[in-house]
Amino acid sequence: MEPKESWIRSIVRSATFHSPDGIAITYTDENKGYIINRAIMQQDLLESCLEQGATGLFGHKVKNISKPDTNRKRTLLFTDNTPVSAQVVIDCSGPLSRFGMNENLAWRPLDLETAYLAHIDGVKTQTDTVHIYVSEEIAPGGYAWAFPRNEESLNVGIVIGT
Repeated sequence: MEPKESWIRSIVRSATFHSPDGIAITYTDENKGYIINRAIMQQDLLESCLEQGATGLFGHKVKNISKPDTNRKRTLLFTDNTPVSAQVVIDCSGPLSRFGMNENLAWRPLDLETAYLAHIDGVKTQTDTVHIYVSEEIAPGGYAWAFPRNEESLNVGIVIGT
């Protein structure tokens, strides 16, 4: 699936990797990547799914999900005791999903690292380059990043290893 133009914040052509000793290596490729506006993309994908007959339930907490029955349907029981049956269930609650844990997926809490993210405005930046930093001083056991949002703002983040 090609991204819609409205989803694209910027087109990325290069990645600069910053090593612990301060050496920076920039990789540029003819293939490009995108910095996506996830809010717009997810809204468009939701609308497309709804147009094709899907049902979306938001802001509801699931108390229980049954195993598939003989027709491969599951019953979801919400905290208000409302039941809903479906052949396909998409859980968008993230990596700590109870549904995912109950499905014996290859998941372990040790796979998760502490991360922090900030949006920084008022900073002139190149919109076609992402920066990755690996350094025990900056991000012990992890890494940090700076991705352009537009010409004057960045997403910066850090992952600290366990």
